[in-house]
Amino acid sequence: MSIQTDLSVSPYFDDYNEKKDFYKILFRPGVSVQARELNQLQTILQKQIERFGDNIFKSGTIIDGCDIIFNNNFQYIKIKDAETDQTPVVVSNYNSYNIKNSAEVIPLVATVITSVSGYETRSPDLNTLYIRYVNSGFKTGNIEQLTFNPNEVLTVYDPDNVIEKIKVNNGAQGFSTSDGVVIVSALAIQNSTMGTAFANNFYAGDYVTDGTANCFITAVDTTSNSQVVILKIKPQSADLAAGDASKW
Repeated sequence: MSIQTDLSVSPYFDDYNEKKDFYKILFRPGVSVQARELNQLQTILQKQIERFGDNIFKSGTIIDGCDIIFNNNFQYIKIKDAETDQTPVVVSNYNSYNIKNSAEVIPLVATVITSVSGYETRSPDLNTLYIRYVNSGFKTGNIEQLTFNPNEVLTVYDPDNVIEKIKVNNGAQGFSTSDGVVIVSALAIQNSTMGTAFANNFYAGDYVTDGTANCFITAVDTTSNSQVVILKIKPQSADLAAGDASKW
């Protein structure tokens, strides 16, 4: 096994040269043993083991300490050529991503292990995602769902970047398809002198409103930026209730 330390220089002096065909180092009584000789002896033995291993085993062969797990029942889903917004599907982009459904209580989630591209015109060889389920989903009425259903609309997202995509449908209240959307979880505020003298006027749990949208403060940050106070906020649940989404 190779190491990064250069053993050919002081204080090791291991100047072993494989081209010289040395296979043994002899020692004589009454003669001091040198560090060079001891280190070369180890290198000679390691080289012989390495040659034997390269001749017997293929690169990557498991020798000890690992187990092979064979899954002969790999779950998969076949998807159409286009997403719901009609953009083409590139299944290789989904590798290592998560998939979830829209179960009312707890979404059913799976991880994409690998993928194979295809086309609807070549059925049954459609775009295929091979998956591993990571939980059980639950619907209204506490009905457990263990697998995705046929023709179910699924969301594919990067687990490390939860906000994967924002889609605004025509007719959505308060928005249009041409809007640019900015998502914030905090407000940066300052007084007229560009300072933060009023920082102690805000506390976690306080409510903030512009007369329409209402939120409460979850944390007050006065250290990240010396010129502003950063208020981490969260909308009131009532403002997000069905029929009242126009406030946000």
